[in-house]
Amino acid sequence: MTTRVGAYVFMGAAFMSTTVLYELLRSLEQNVKMSATFVYGILGALSFIPKIINSVKTIRAVGLMRGEVLSFWSPKLYFKAISQALIWSNNLAMAMTSHGFEEGESRSYHRLFPTKVSGWLIIGVVMLLIQYCLFVIKLW
Repeated sequence: MTTRVGAYVFMGAAFMSTTVLYELLRSLEQNVKMSATFVYGILGALSFIPKIINSVKTIRAVGLMRGEVLSFWSPKLYFKAISQALIWSNNLAMAMTSHGFEEGESRSYHRLFPTKVSGWLIIGVVMLLIQYCLFVIKLW
């Protein structure tokens, strides 16, 4: 089981290295019918990563000004960062609502990401080859 999980992770990583994350998520939303709420939530969370890094640096600097060293393991650091993230998540939800995002509603797309039959065939063949290789390895 571990080898299969490793193989799927490796295959996913190889796929991700050739695709822009935004395009991959939008394509999954349009073609595989992944939840739009989930896709926009992931994109929103990923857009906050630079803000979170800067916020943690600011929290540490403020702590040093008060004579507190907030290390990587410090619960105060995590509590303050989580409280800041909750504020950002609320702001993101309000922004999505103000831009007309409603869960379950039909959506129009600025850019379409059509799938090709050849792409599905390549994915199927690669998955079958991985399964076959794992089966042969299991028999040894």
